[in-house]
Formats: sequence, structure tokens, C-alpha cells
Amino acid sequence: MLSHETQTQQMISNLRTRLLVMFASTTIAFDEALDALHSGNVGKAIAVIEGDDTINSLEVEIDNLCLSLLVKAQPVAKDLRFVIGTLRIINDLERIGDEATIIAERILNIEDSSYKLVEETNKMLINLAQTILHKATNAFKDQDAESIFHICKLDDEISQAEMTVMQNIMTKTEKEAASFNSYTTMHSILVSRSLNRICRRAINIAEHTYFIYKGENLKHAHC
Repeated sequence: MLSHETQTQQMISNLRTRLLVMFASTTIAFDEALDALHSGNVGKAIAVIEGDDTINSLEVEIDNLCLSLLVKAQPVAKDLRFVIGTLRIINDLERIGDEATIIAERILNIEDSSYKLVEETNKMLINLAQTILHKATNAFKDQDAESIFHICKLDDEISQAEMTVMQNIMTKTEKEAASFNSYTTMHSILVSRSLNRICRRAINIAEHTYFIYKGENLKHAHC
């Protein structure tokens, strides 16, 4: 019969594996949504929307694994931190999946080639969201807590990127009223809101990761 410690480590290992699957599913959904926005690929956008159920199912599965581990193994110290951190991370990953779906849904409603204007307007925020999410994902996978200090300092850059989006919308609305109409403006703003939320959720994930590996809470701390 396996010892209690061995059983606990097997459950932790299984939990980590499923969490990595959810990380991969979420980052792929976001990247695919951005690819669909870049190309105006409706089929790819629909695939992102339909794939959201997979991310939702993973959240439920991992939540159940965490609860089972808490009851059966009663973990302590770093194992307990891992379970608590995982419960926090899956909530943010699920919400990022939702925002990727919202971006994909915009593509289904954008007329003609206006998606290119929407992408161009949000370019700075798109690059920032991708960078933060991928850095947060890699920090978790590589157990690289030190890299998280850089990630959690990006709040000002997110705010600046948002301001740039609004400036782009105002400028293009004045200069290109025919192509950058009210509908394109609306879609651009909705996409920017989703990108902003993804940035914030990814920073949350980085903070949860730091808690898991270092046992310290970076929330509201001056990194």
C-alpha cells in the first residue's frame, strides 16, 4: 500500500498535469482568437467559441480534484499552497477563456474588412496581453518565481496601452469616417475591454504563481 505522502504527491502531480492542460487550452484559445481577428477567419473564430466548453469543463474537473485532495490528503505547507493557488488560477484562466470567446464573437459581427482596423487600433494592447499571458504561463511551468516581479510591474503599461487605443479610435474616427464608422468603433472598444481584462487576469495568475512557489502574497504589494 502506498504511503500517505506518496499518495499525496501522486494527487498533486495529477493536479499539476491537468492545470497545465488548462493553461495550454486557454493560451491557445486566446492566440487563435487573435489569429482570427488578424485574418478575419470566421471559421477559426467559431472554433474558439465552441472550444470554450472545454476550458469550462477543465475548470470544473480541476476544482473537483482540489476539493478531493483537500479532503483525502489534507495537504500542508507547499502542497496546501499549491492547491489554494490552483483554485485561484483556474478562475482567472476560465475568465481569460471567456474573454477570448468575446473577441471571437466580435469577428462574427464585424463587417467587410473592418477587423483589420479593429486589430490595428488595439495593436499595442494585443501585444501586451499576449506577452503578459505567455510570461505568466511560463513562470508557472518553469517554477520561475523571480520573473514574476517584472510581470506585476506592468500595470502602468496596460493603462498606457488603453489610452493609446482610445486615441487611435478618436483619430481614425475623424480621419476615416467612412471606413471607421460607429460599428467599428464599438467593436474596437469591446475588444480593448476584453484585452484589458486578459492583461489583469494574467497578472493575477503571476501573483498566484508567486504565492505557490514562494509562500508570499504579492497582491497589492509594491513589486
